[in-house]
Amino acid sequence: MMNDKIKSGLLSLSYGLYVVTVTDGIRKNAMVASWVSQVSFSPPRIMVAIKKIRFAHKILTTTAEKGTVGFGLMVVKKGNESELSRIKVENQDVIFSGNNVTTGKSGALLFTDYLCAFDLKLVETIDAGDHTIFVGEVLDVLITDDGKPSNTSDYHKVYIGDI
Repeated sequence: MMNDKIKSGLLSLSYGLYVVTVTDGIRKNAMVASWVSQVSFSPPRIMVAIKKIRFAHKILTTTAEKGTVGFGLMVVKKGNESELSRIKVENQDVIFSGNNVTTGKSGALLFTDYLCAFDLKLVETIDAGDHTIFVGEVLDVLITDDGKPSNTSDYHKVYIGDI
């Protein structure tokens, strides 16, 4: 459990707003994420931290044990934060059934109605306590809109580890 001083400090950090998509060919999941960063330029790589109790975490780790894994990372456009509510639904099949979904080179399901969508191939996982850091190499990116990316201050929520 974090003390109030640490929580206050963590609340001063800024993060972007993203949607992560994963599939194992049968099960599909999308989740909102904010702990995301580019970690390499050559090759281009992005890391996403996902809490170990999340369904997306389960799909990524069990699929990784079987071979190559792809996952998607969509960047939320500033002003479109309210659209994140469509991701937070019980029946995830519904959000993957529209004409705004395409399949990337990695097999990842990508939404085409965000600022951009990264098609990532999982290359490394790092245990980070109650989260796992998933490092993905960028295979492709769909630039689907222009504008500025959103961040957690636009969403009026900052995730510091409490779920």
